[in-house]
Amino acid sequence: MATDIYVVQPDDTMGGIANRFGFPVSEILELNRLSPLEKLVVGQAILIPFLPKTIESLAYFHLADVTDLANTLEEIGQLVTYGAVFQFSVAADGSIAIPEGADVEGTVSLLRSYNILPLLVLTNLSPQRFEPALFKTAVSSEPNKAKTIANLVSLLERYGFAGVNIDFENVSSEDREAFTAFIRDLKLVLEEWSYLVTLAVPPKNSDTPDNPAHLAYDLQALGNWSDFLFVMAYDWGYVKGPPEAVAPLNKVQKVMAYLTGKVPASKLMLGIPLYGYDWQLPYTPGTAASVVNLVKAIELARRYQAVIQYDPVAQSPYFKYVDTAGKEHIVWFEDARSVTGKYQLTRGINLRGAGFWSSKNTPYGFPQNWVIFQEMFQPMKGAILI
Repeated sequence: MATDIYVVQPDDTMGGIANRFGFPVSEILELNRLSPLEKLVVGQAILIPFLPKTIESLAYFHLADVTDLANTLEEIGQLVTYGAVFQFSVAADGSIAIPEGADVEGTVSLLRSYNILPLLVLTNLSPQRFEPALFKTAVSSEPNKAKTIANLVSLLERYGFAGVNIDFENVSSEDREAFTAFIRDLKLVLEEWSYLVTLAVPPKNSDTPDNPAHLAYDLQALGNWSDFLFVMAYDWGYVKGPPEAVAPLNKVQKVMAYLTGKVPASKLMLGIPLYGYDWQLPYTPGTAASVVNLVKAIELARRYQAVIQYDPVAQSPYFKYVDTAGKEHIVWFEDARSVTGKYQLTRGINLRGAGFWSSKNTPYGFPQNWVIFQEMFQPMKGAILI
């Protein structure tokens, strides 16, 4: 039997522990070879029967290659509740672009064949970046806002999406109220059509002016007007920043502690990065790291005979190597240890679920991830949690 470890706290009783975890007292006593007459000791570690926790899961998939997606879904399709189809860009006039050559119909049909609910990912992404001005002009006037929403409804209906995932990034702090109003108006329209409204949101741990990049996101209000929030709890180490862990667990924990004080845990989904970054050393500000998929990360370490280290605070792996040109590099990535910590957090604070971002449809993460995920969770299929 798989087990968890629980550490006895002051005022705990065996009956209280049994009720908390949903198992009979007799089963916990038998598992730990304890007598009913033995008193618990504060700090004592006891084993608790471990069952997969029912959650929802979300995976972002790219429209670029349906064949790659088909190969990935053969491996993990049974573990995914929502497939977020990335991406459809909104224009300044409220029109929504369908990526050239994209097989939207085929992608949605493929997801549906695995009983995965497809979500249209609507972004303010320009060819260069997530563009604040695109959001501002698309929703700043009531006519443009109405056109954006009408065009979105048309696409959802045309292709058979189950709802939308709004991924508007770099929104200006001065547009905080406008962003909330847009999500409110969108929800009021889409709920009439029984479409889901979900959002990708930044990893906030405060709502103060010293964090201006995140001020536009009133997460308490956005949580009220959405079905759930996907927390992008990654990119502390990012492509144009200095080397550090992509999703350090200590910082992820701080973010989720803050967010669960603003939004019910049942409306929060923890985003997990299925990628790493490779920085050339010494780091020069403004230079870009290379995105590394998690299979390639191990291949790099093997090729250059690197030793993988593990940061005990960030709970993240990394290694250094010297390439064939004599240049030193450092790679931060995710492995079985680091994702386990994030899954334990998801279980421990009773989040709605966990989700994933990968830069490619295949390989999607790394094989060990899905073994661990399936041991710890039972993803819901074709339904949403209430």
